[in-house]
Amino acid sequence: MSSVSASTASSSSGSSKVYSAKADNVHVKSVVETETQSKISIENTKKIDNLMARLGKFNIKLKFFLKNFI
Repeated sequence: MSSVSASTASSSSGSSKVYSAKADNVHVKSVVETETQSKISIENTKKIDNLMARLGKFNIKLKFFLKNFI
């Protein structure tokens, strides 16, 4: 006699699947877990890059001002 079963559990950060197979005297159980992570969208990455470029330009202007006027 053989049988195969699968069950799933999930949460907000990932999921697990349990597979079970049984044939004659052999019983195999397998657990597969996955975890998800949120990623910054490309739009936000572009905004951060733009902000860093603007801050770099401001830093150069500030150094020039401090060197020449103080």
